Amino acid sequence: MGKKPHLRFGQIVSALPRYVKGRRCDLFYLEEDEMLEALHRFFQDNYKKAEQDESERYDRLTDQWDELTDRLIGEDLLDIKEFRPLFAETWQYLITSTAELFGYGLNPADLAILGRLAVFAFYRNYPRSILPWEFEACQKIAEGLLQTLQSPTRPGYRGNFYDGIIVVTEYIHVEHEVHISEFDSYLDELAKEYYEDHFSEEYDENGVLW
Repeated sequence: MGKKPHLRFGQIVSALPRYVKGRRCDLFYLEEDEMLEALHRFFQDNYKKAEQDESERYDRLTDQWDELTDRLIGEDLLDIKEFRPLFAETWQYLITSTAELFGYGLNPADLAILGRLAVFAFYRNYPRSILPWEFEACQKIAEGLLQTLQSPTRPGYRGNFYDGIIVVTEYIHVEHEVHISEFDSYLDELAKEYYEDHFSEEYDENGVLW
């Protein structure tokens, strides 16, 4: 009562996932010491600053996706070194953001980011400055993130979206569960798989025609 007298209990519970240390944001699985740690962090004096930081993070991510998709559509360009950290941070942001709304679910405030992800995932040309198999792998992972968000609490073998898991449909009827910590290595593996399956007869590994 002395720290946050204006907040209802439900508001406190719905906000807690952003204060959980690490990537796991489903409160159902928290141990008591982890819950106490999250509560202590929540009631610290920098609560408002944390909310402001999250808002600034959203604005920054939206601007970055704007720039990326504008170059993709307008100039047919994509820098995979720019895509990797942007996608990883967006994935982590969405875990926290969607967990805070009504327990779990899509946050309407995130539609701007989701719309740009959709533009990227379903872009139909191979942009310059990136190998085509790398681009296909990037698109598949983006598509997997969007599809997983449609049913974020659906349990998989390794957990659900709030445990850091998305399901990527590599081929028809071939799905793979990917944890956020595996993103970079999985992107490389998937790109290599697509190269060997679809492009190796026409191109060498550097994208030069045989």
